[in-house]
Amino acid sequence: MEARLLYQAVSPSFVDGLHSSGGRVSAFKQMYTQNPSVIETLATSSADTAPPASGDTVDLSGTVQTADGTGLCSMVLASGQFMFSCNPDGPLSLTGLPRENDGTVKRQVYADGFAPTIQSFDEFSATNDVRMARAVECQ
Repeated sequence: MEARLLYQAVSPSFVDGLHSSGGRVSAFKQMYTQNPSVIETLATSSADTAPPASGDTVDLSGTVQTADGTGLCSMVLASGQFMFSCNPDGPLSLTGLPRENDGTVKRQVYADGFAPTIQSFDEFSATNDVRMARAVECQ
C-alpha cells in the first residue's frame, strides 16, 4: 500500500467557484488559466500489507492477579480464542494464536469488579503476568 500527501496552492474548483464580474476576479481567472497551480507531492509512504504467513503463531502464558499479587478468576481473550483463569492462582495459557497484520496479538482480560485490560504483544513478550486494577481505582 502506498500513501501520498499532496498539496495544491489553488485548486481548480476554487477558481470555478469565483462568481463576480469584477475586473480583479476576471484577471485572476485569466492568470490561473495561463498558469494553473501545480499539484506537489509533500510526502510518500509505503507499507507491506501482506498477512502473516500461515503457521506463524504466538503462544501467550502468565497469570492474572490483583494489584497485591493474588490470583484472579477472569476471562482472557486473544485472537479469537478465550479461556477462564479460574484456578486458585489465575494462570493463563493460550497457544497457536494467529497474529494481526502488524505481527502482534491483542490480549483482553475481563474480571468482575476490575477495569478491563487490553494490550498487544509479539513473540518477544509472550510470557505475561496481568495486574488488574479495581474498577473504582480507574475513575
